[in-house]
Amino acid sequence: MTFLETISYSAGGSICLAMAVILIFIKFDSFPVNAAYRRIKLFLAYSALIEVFVDICVLTLLACGESFFVLDAFIVPLSYSLHLYLMTRAIVGLMHNVEKVQFYNLLCFTPLTLITLFYLGGYIYYGLEKGSSIFSLREYVSYNTTPWASICSYLLYGVVFVELAICLYKVWAGTKSYLNKLNNFYSGNEVINGERMIRISYCFFAYFFLAAIDFILSNDTLDSLFMAINTLIFILFVITVCNLQDVYLSTMQLDTFKIDKLKALNRSKFAAVKNENTSLVQTKEVGESEIMKMICDWQARRDKPFLKDSILIADVACELGITEVQLSFVLNHSMQMNFNTWINTLRIEESKQAMKENELLNVSEIASLSGFSDLSTFSKVFKKITRPLQSKIICI
Repeated sequence: MTFLETISYSAGGSICLAMAVILIFIKFDSFPVNAAYRRIKLFLAYSALIEVFVDICVLTLLACGESFFVLDAFIVPLSYSLHLYLMTRAIVGLMHNVEKVQFYNLLCFTPLTLITLFYLGGYIYYGLEKGSSIFSLREYVSYNTTPWASICSYLLYGVVFVELAICLYKVWAGTKSYLNKLNNFYSGNEVINGERMIRISYCFFAYFFLAAIDFILSNDTLDSLFMAINTLIFILFVITVCNLQDVYLSTMQLDTFKIDKLKALNRSKFAAVKNENTSLVQTKEVGESEIMKMICDWQARRDKPFLKDSILIADVACELGITEVQLSFVLNHSMQMNFNTWINTLRIEESKQAMKENELLNVSEIASLSGFSDLSTFSKVFKKITRPLQSKIICI
């Protein structure tokens, strides 16, 4: 047993165990416990405990003088698959994208369970045939050289690669859908804070990319390095998740907000749709030009409603007497911008007007007068909205 490998796997296992305990038992803020958010933390805790189990297996093999690469035959790809499943469930849950979970469970667990049963069944039969204990480490190492174990291993690797492709796509698509819904439902700081969720997607891609490289190379020297980097990424992942409960709770309404423009609406007619948030029913057909007029009248109001804090698409739709889907459709198709960009564009135009009317105002005062809660948000939005080729509000 080498000193470096012992230190690496002992430290990695201890850190993952600590992360699991933190995720399960420690509360970081004053928010009430949310069942969905707690479930997300449990997914990550189970993922950490799986890593602890693998580290214990590695240390046991090293203590017995065996190569820990024997685990690459089955235990490591199996744990990799479970990591993929649990961390993907955590990410899509954080981004309020939990549709088709049952199908995803079936797709991941059915082949994995069958292959595991075949592998374990073969091991039990191998032990009985040789008259040895199935708990013998030497017999387990010997079993992995048999044709049956090799077939199960190849099948498992195939399932893992397919699952990796599915999970990467699911996280990418879930992130894209989350950003789309975020920008079409919220405005201002809610969008800025909500975009912090994207960090966990970066951690996810980095973690599994490095794990896959380590998996393929199977090099003693690089193994410890990759393990240290992946442990740091997992710590960053956990810390990020633990600090995102306020963002998660503030964007809970995204769970029921749907953007299905082509199926719900067409460009000329808007059918009667029940608004789930306000229980408002639009009984008459409303043309796209009529909604455009409503929008123009709303943004031209003297009380400047777009300057309100934390304004939602549901608020504006309720004031106009239409549904969220109708308003979102017109903004995205007729005005070529999402709800957040529309509100921010109105606020930036207000800030330009304030500059013209009073040149003595400083930037912080202008930001406050135009509906922005802080200077950094105003600066970021101002640069984005005023860049060349930015879509304009069409109101004549």
